[in-house]
Amino acid sequence: MRFLTVLLLSYFLGGLPTGLLLGKLLAHTDIRKQGSGNIGSTNALRTLGWKVGLLTFAGDFGKGALAVLVARMMVPSDPLAVAVAMFFVVFGHCYSPFLHLTGGKGVATICGAMMAVNVVLTLFWLGLFFLIVVLSRLVSLGSILAVSGAALHTLLFTAHPLVIRVALLLCAMVCIYRHKENIERLLQGKEPRLGGHHAD
Repeated sequence: MRFLTVLLLSYFLGGLPTGLLLGKLLAHTDIRKQGSGNIGSTNALRTLGWKVGLLTFAGDFGKGALAVLVARMMVPSDPLAVAVAMFFVVFGHCYSPFLHLTGGKGVATICGAMMAVNVVLTLFWLGLFFLIVVLSRLVSLGSILAVSGAALHTLLFTAHPLVIRVALLLCAMVCIYRHKENIERLLQGKEPRLGGHHAD
C-alpha cells in the first residue's frame, strides 16, 4: 500500500502544471497559447520572460526532488520506492492527469529527481547541458544529450541500486520521446535556436 501511495503522490505531484499556473498567476496568460505551446521552462522563458521561466524551472525541478524525498520518508531505506517516485513524477509531468494526459518534456523534473539521488552527478550533467546550449544555442540538443548521457552514465558506471538506474533510464526514454519533434527538426537542420523563433 505504501508503494501505491508513493506512486500516486508522485504522479499527481508531477502532473501539477507549474508553467501553466505561473503563467496565469504572474502574466495573466495561458502559456499553452504562447510560443510553442509547451508548458515547460524554455517556452515560459521565451514567451513570458526570465522571471516566469526561472520560476517554472524551479517548480518543475522541485517536483522531482520532493517526490524522491517523500518516497524516502514513506518507505525508508528501500530503493524501489525512490525508483517508483522518480519515474512517476516525471511521467506525471509529461502526461499530466490535470491536462488530459498532455504536459511538458520532463527535463527539469528529471534534474530534480536526480539531484535528490546524486548531487555531484546532477551538477556535472547540468553543467554539460549549459555548455551545449551556450555553444549551440539549441536547448533541445542540450536537453537530449544531457538527459540521455546522465541516464547511461548512471546505468553503466555508478553503484546505485539497479532499480534506480533503470528508473532513470526509463525517465530519459520518456523525455527523449517527448522531444521527438525536436529530434526531427534537429536532423533537418530546422530546430530554432535561442534568440530565434519559438519551439522547444
